[in-house]
Amino acid sequence: MKKIACYIYSFYVLLVLVPYFIFTALLSILLFKLLKWETAFDILRFQMRLIFVFLFIRVKVEYEEPLPKNKNFVFVTNHVSIFDVPLMAAFLPGYVNAIEAESHFKWPLYKHVIKAYQQIPINRNNVRESLKSFKIAEDRIKEKGRSIMVFPEGTRTKNGKIQPFKKLPFLMAQRAEAPIVPIGISGMWTLHPNNRLLFQPTVLKVKFGKVLTTEQLKKHNANELNEMAYQKVKHLIEYN
Repeated sequence: MKKIACYIYSFYVLLVLVPYFIFTALLSILLFKLLKWETAFDILRFQMRLIFVFLFIRVKVEYEEPLPKNKNFVFVTNHVSIFDVPLMAAFLPGYVNAIEAESHFKWPLYKHVIKAYQQIPINRNNVRESLKSFKIAEDRIKEKGRSIMVFPEGTRTKNGKIQPFKKLPFLMAQRAEAPIVPIGISGMWTLHPNNRLLFQPTVLKVKFGKVLTTEQLKKHNANELNEMAYQKVKHLIEYN
């Protein structure tokens, strides 16, 4: 019976998600052309939150401590599912750009959305090109006053468990003097694991951990910050 319900829910998800994605993508492209970037971003954030409402997915957001106001951050979180991106777009505070795989900029329709959104492409197979991407992200924090969101594992987990982090996001945070905010996403592996086509309704939790401050960025090297952030994110994740 549970499996049948899962099939029915998965059919519903696709029935809702495909037309909603097309509508949202086309509207977003138009909005980013006609409105100020920040205004278009606010509308997009609202659209991303509606996705979870329409799919009957409850999202809980928790903070271990209040985030300092009027600050730009480097948000680092675990990466489980394709739903991680709309989840972060919906619930990250402030104005945020993300570093995305270069291959995403070749996907039909979606590529136009992330270009309008000013996402930053990264070639994960080329260290030199990756350094260029993080330099763009560093400048984006300094010049445009936007936070940056990174999946430091580099790709989605294959088994639901958090994977080791890459070093470059933490070098970028040091150079930009941007505090690092660890985030743990829980429940996503139940909703839509990387190795399964079906969807299963569940409750998602986004938990913001204690900030790695600029003082800590100066005190520790990138490898140490990597390990500190990894342990914090790992601690924030709740496995079912």
